[in-house]
Amino acid sequence: MASLFAAVLEQLPLGGGTLPTGKCEDGVKSTIKVVNPEQLLVTIDTFYETSCKTRFTASTFQTTYFPSGTLRIAGTSTAYSTRGSAVAYATFSSDGTATPSGAQLVTTGTVSQTPHGAAQLSFGLTCTLGTANECGFGGIAPDASLAESIGATATISGFTGSGNATGKTAVKAYSAALGALKLAQGSGNSWTVRGGALVASPAGTFTESVDRAGLDATGTLQLSDSPNNAGAGLAFATRSGISQGRVDSLSPAASFSSFSTDATGTGSIAYSQGPGARILFFIISQ
Repeated sequence: MASLFAAVLEQLPLGGGTLPTGKCEDGVKSTIKVVNPEQLLVTIDTFYETSCKTRFTASTFQTTYFPSGTLRIAGTSTAYSTRGSAVAYATFSSDGTATPSGAQLVTTGTVSQTPHGAAQLSFGLTCTLGTANECGFGGIAPDASLAESIGATATISGFTGSGNATGKTAVKAYSAALGALKLAQGSGNSWTVRGGALVASPAGTFTESVDRAGLDATGTLQLSDSPNNAGAGLAFATRSGISQGRVDSLSPAASFSSFSTDATGTGSIAYSQGPGARILFFIISQ
């Protein structure tokens, strides 16, 4: 998410990019309409194929860049399955400052399964983009099937908006009664989740390769949670989702589960003991 967010900003004129042509280029069609000297109306459609055949996401957002350096972004995005069905609707807004070399932004939003429906995920993303990139993320999701709410916070550093990078991440996961979790912005780029119990705190590294023109990122993630004797790893790609996902015990080494999802976060998880479960919006549910 953070790398693609940086890639989008770099394509805008305020980030040093050029106006897009509206033609299919590397699986992306984008347009920019200049509303006035301070305001742009941007549309970005991404596709599963480089030939722009099957739509993956359709996004529209309005950017306002004031002479003082203040930047505001408000928009919506819809994600589609490979069969062409709309499966997720996101609404987001950002406030911050922008310079020719980077930006500092605070973004909040929600994701639902239907237009104007109840939020399946509420999130916050705070990023410092420039010569060194760092983001903090927070999200909470109610899961009625499990009668609980789950939440997560993460810090991500060392990612890129174009090319190859190796970085670090630290994640905290929380659980609580349905509707009990609250999300709040912390200091710096951090976010906090309140009202629940900390259930995991893995940390580790990632590698990635980001195609800015195609808004595509591929890479791997390796995490370790020593207090819970657990480790996790996965390979990811923007267009194809998560493959080769696994959760293991650290000592003795043993497999706990394996999982995979498509690009919209829909998939399944299989456990070494007991029945499996489905994954929706990258969240495990019954």
